[in-house]
Amino acid sequence: MKHLIFSVVAMFAIVLVQSCANEPSCKLEGQWKVENCDIQSAKLSPTIVNMAKDEYLSNTYEFQPEGKFVIHQEADTKITINGSYTFDDATQTLSWETQNDNGSTGHEEFQVTSCTGSAITLNQRLPNDPQKEEIATVTLTLSKVQ
Repeated sequence: MKHLIFSVVAMFAIVLVQSCANEPSCKLEGQWKVENCDIQSAKLSPTIVNMAKDEYLSNTYEFQPEGKFVIHQEADTKITINGSYTFDDATQTLSWETQNDNGSTGHEEFQVTSCTGSAITLNQRLPNDPQKEEIATVTLTLSKVQ
């Protein structure tokens, strides 16, 4: 009887450890508002940097189950962009693919440098391709809305 109880407890512990091991370190699901945006660039004019910053600050990102993703832009006109996202827990890389109503597509890739239940910090090199000359770096701080 003791062996049976030990076996059941051991099996339960193994299942529990495996389920915890599969949990990503950054839980993205929900709505996130851009609270802070820092853009560093020696190549872009201050006007362009400020315009880009204002656009980022108008964004809300919605990470939905099963990798679905929506960007809500509240800049000059309200725009909704749909897509899909992936998070690589090993490299702490968040990437998404988008397509807007006119059919144009986009790809973004960020390094997650901090992730709590209420805030995420993302860093991005522009362009993403390390073989190309860097034009700017972007750091975004997202705060959880819901």
